[in-house]
Formats: sequence, structure tokens, C-alpha cells
Amino acid sequence: MQGKAQQFWEYFQEAIAGAEELKEKWETPKAFTACMLKKLSEVVEERMGYVPEREYYRIDLIGYAKKEEKHSLHRSLQSYTWNLELAIEHENDYRLWADEVVKLAHIACPLRVVIGYLPQDENRYPREKVMKKLAKSLKDVKAWALTKSEPFLLIIGDCKLKSDEDRCRYRAYLYQSDADTFVQI
Repeated sequence: MQGKAQQFWEYFQEAIAGAEELKEKWETPKAFTACMLKKLSEVVEERMGYVPEREYYRIDLIGYAKKEEKHSLHRSLQSYTWNLELAIEHENDYRLWADEVVKLAHIACPLRVVIGYLPQDENRYPREKVMKKLAKSLKDVKAWALTKSEPFLLIIGDCKLKSDEDRCRYRAYLYQSDADTFVQI
């Protein structure tokens, strides 16, 4: 399943990282998020081949594979068969994205993605240390024991930038269960 995470990261880099449309909306969080989710929906549908859906399960964006069925479940009762393949959360506020990680820790699907931000100052916010503490804190989430084997990708962008040229730069971290931490890919 690590392949899906790597594939998503590559599509993200092609479609989103450094996108001028996003850079222009950087200073307006609502507009930036709306644009980000629009671009993510396109990635989910056009590149990953899933049906995108916004705010299902109160998750920003999911991607599902639908199995076409032409029969009813019973009489007029409709039959629904689909599989959740991808769950994505995006959080602009650098102080709040860990909550999105906990939310998706409760979701079982082949790929979970949280896109968040940390201040660019690596001395105050060392990425490796943050990732280790985050992984350690997930042990307190009961559902994590059931879902941690499913791929979990963190995409972290820089915020509190030194220069406008640094907008929309990201790094990806994948949870490694053998190391019990998120490792940069």
C-alpha cells in the first residue's frame, strides 16, 4: 500500500505544489482552501480514478470506487456498493492539523492524507521531532491500534514564510509502523 501513498504524493507535487493559482490565494485562507480542495478533487478523480465527494463523514474530501449494480437490495430498497479508497483532510492553521490526524486515525481505508503546515523556522519547529511526537501521541488513540497498518501520509507545507517565493512548498511523511513514526519520503 505504500505505492498508493507515493503515487498520491507524485500527483500532489505535479498538480498542487508551487501552483500559481494557490500562491495567489495564500493570504486568504478560505479562498486558498477552496482552491486546494478543488485541485485535490481533480487529482482524486482524474489521476487516481476515484469518485470524489466533499464532507462525507465530515472529512474534507474522500475518494471512493463505486461498483455498478443494476438491481435493488429488496423490492424498492436501493443497493449501494462502494469502497472508501482515500480520505483527505486539509488544515490551514498550523496549530490545528494534528486534530485532523487523530480524526483520520479512526478511518480505515487504503490511504489517509492530512495536509497541514508548520512555521518555516526549523529551529523552533523541527520536522523530525514533531513527527516523532505525533506518532507517539497516536498511541493514546484506541482506534490507532486497529488502523495504523493502513497507509497514512502527511504532507506538510511551510507557513510563516521568510519570502513570498516560499509559498506552496511541501514535504511528505509516511507512517512507518516498524519504526513507529512518520518518515520523510
